Amino acid sequence: MSAALSFLPLVLTGFRGLVELGLITGFGILFILLADFTVLPASSVLMAGRSTRKPLFGRSIAERDMIRLGHRRAQAILGIAALLCLLSVWGATRVVFDLNPLRLQTTNAESVVWEKKLIEHSQRSLLSAAVFASSAEEAVSKSKALKALPSVADVENVFSIMPQHQEEKIPLLRSLLEVIPEIRATRLETRPSDLNDLRELLARIRFKMQEEQAATQGADQALVDQMEQVRKLAGEILQLTRNHPDAEIRFNEYRQRFHEDLLNTWDFLRAGRQPSP
Repeated sequence: MSAALSFLPLVLTGFRGLVELGLITGFGILFILLADFTVLPASSVLMAGRSTRKPLFGRSIAERDMIRLGHRRAQAILGIAALLCLLSVWGATRVVFDLNPLRLQTTNAESVVWEKKLIEHSQRSLLSAAVFASSAEEAVSKSKALKALPSVADVENVFSIMPQHQEEKIPLLRSLLEVIPEIRATRLETRPSDLNDLRELLARIRFKMQEEQAATQGADQALVDQMEQVRKLAGEILQLTRNHPDAEIRFNEYRQRFHEDLLNTWDFLRAGRQPSP
């Protein structure tokens, strides 16, 4: 009984796999316990037959039995057990086995919800496999063999990741040497008027974003929506620069980070001007 009670609380976990495990194991132990107190004694009585047993220590065996069970009751118990076995055989035909692990988990779990969204909106299957090759020729041959399989949607190998026609592209990249000059990092100076310049620029941009006038002049709806969004964002930034107490400090930090990112991007372009195969 204690073993059954240790498995039944798994029903409260919400995880379908553990819920089914708790139900099957817990009730299975209870059914075995029930059979031990019903079917097993009834089978013992019928198998013993109607032989007369001698008294033990001056008292009859019937008076010393813990469970007094007659042949008729034993036959009734075994008949009910046989009927339940037949019903269980019919119920076993309705039991299915699902290989999808998503259906064994909690339906409202965040990982399950997002995985279902990926499956519904993805153009490819989320199932993938990795195949290793010891040479370039073997990788190409295995890729062709895998692409021929009807169960494989797409195959990617190391050659699909590497750029093609490198012999033609490398001279073009090296010709960019003169176009991308070297820029030395300098200290970014901040002025008190920088924030005022930003406000003036945003005000002019916001003034020019007249979406209603653009709509009357035949602009498409996508352009009108973009102008409305730009006007709205410019107004929000203007309001923040005027009301936020640390607006000037935040703006200078943004300028510094933007300056560093621009230099890093430029260095990355210069590093790619002399590529190797």
